[in-house]
Amino acid sequence: MRAESLPGKVILFGTPAEESSRRRFPWEGINAQDALVLANNAIALLRQQTRSTDKIHGIISSAGTRINVIPALAQASFQIRSAEDEALEEWTERIIKCWEAAPYGYSNMVSNDILASSWSKYFTELGGEVPNAEVDKLREPSGSTDQGNVSKDFPTISPFFGITNENGSAPAGGPHTAAFEVAAGSRAAFDKTIMVAKSMAGVAIDILTVDGMLELVKEEFEATQTKRRRRRSIH
Repeated sequence: MRAESLPGKVILFGTPAEESSRRRFPWEGINAQDALVLANNAIALLRQQTRSTDKIHGIISSAGTRINVIPALAQASFQIRSAEDEALEEWTERIIKCWEAAPYGYSNMVSNDILASSWSKYFTELGGEVPNAEVDKLREPSGSTDQGNVSKDFPTISPFFGITNENGSAPAGGPHTAAFEVAAGSRAAFDKTIMVAKSMAGVAIDILTVDGMLELVKEEFEATQTKRRRRRSIH
């Protein structure tokens, strides 16, 4: 018989979203089920460090009812057992951290519109083509970056640009492939990269020389932060 047994129940709240124009789009939802799965996986990885006298048990009791709706509620029950009080306290603390960390395991990129407009201006002047802003927002992101987390603390932009083969087609398999390496080594790719870099430098020049721009950048950043905090407080 174990000396201690500590049962617990976890309830995660999200924001429901349905694949329908009459309701929230899926990308506007906060998936409680995903957060629960992240925490469960983190706990599963912790089990490799448990001793024979430590036991961690858990079940997912509920996580949505319809496959096309992002779950607004997910529930799980877990139990921690150990032969020693010190070990029980240690594992309790570590398990709680798994649950606390799960909702923050992903942080989306928040682009600063003032900085983005400045970059687009220079890129266009240098001959680049900037997609329509509204159309661009609907595109699925093609890569991931830690800058998503950075953008929550500092005004940020992360311009993406395409690198193609000489005939204008996309490299087979996309980035991180041998075909992309060949395309990226072309003169056209080099010239386009220089255009992007010059445009980034232009943003820095604008911040330093255009009266009031820095204040606008800060105002835009604070506005997005306020909106983000309000959304978190609601959910």
